[in-house]
Amino acid sequence: MNYQQINENWQRYQQVEALLENRAYITGVLGVQLPLNESGEVILSEELKEQILQEELLLKKFVDTLVKRAKKAGRDLKNLYLSFAKILKNPDKIEEFMSIVRQKVIKVDIRKTRIIINNLKANPKAARIVTFLEGILTKLGEFYNWLKGLNTNWKNAMVTASVSVLIKYLFEKFIDKMKDLSGVTDKFLEEAGKFVLTKLAPDFASAIISKLVDVKTWLAWLGPIVGGVQLVSKVLSPATSRFTGLDMTIPPAP
Repeated sequence: MNYQQINENWQRYQQVEALLENRAYITGVLGVQLPLNESGEVILSEELKEQILQEELLLKKFVDTLVKRAKKAGRDLKNLYLSFAKILKNPDKIEEFMSIVRQKVIKVDIRKTRIIINNLKANPKAARIVTFLEGILTKLGEFYNWLKGLNTNWKNAMVTASVSVLIKYLFEKFIDKMKDLSGVTDKFLEEAGKFVLTKLAPDFASAIISKLVDVKTWLAWLGPIVGGVQLVSKVLSPATSRFTGLDMTIPPAP
């Protein structure tokens, strides 16, 4: 073994040790829960160490693809990719991002849906639509509360982002078009209901997480559902724009 190999191995050892000692990163970014013994000390078994390293490799691959795609993307998508690359490596920024998405994207659409319902209640012909929208509103409220209870980690940040895009699409494609009743046919309502049942189904979180292999896989899944990646960028802009002024140099893994 030559000197260079020895040096590389030593640097890798130091990186791994630093990672395993960074409790905030392990729980707040990687999402790995650390068990405590009776004395309140963290015990890292070999199996748990392996899980942490595997989760770090998965995140690194995702972030690397974000940076790679940013080099060839237009301004809006470039900002989206680089913002994500910075956010997903920092537990504080992940928490802030998740909160902004809930407040400035999802909650806004919930509020708009409630306004549409209240306006339609004055129209006797809209009773059926009101009942339909009230069911959707209840569903959206459940999603909001569920998202609010998620632990802070990079995968849950991507789940929150994905759900916000799906809800925005639901609002623009269906809910907003019901406010004046024009074009609201049985087929239209059937399509809206099908979207809620299939795209916002109970197993949607695991479906989203399974697509976090790299950003290309994630967008290849989400983009076609909502009509293209441009909507993804547009919807998440209120949250990601908060981070576009940051230094976008991606730090090495801890």
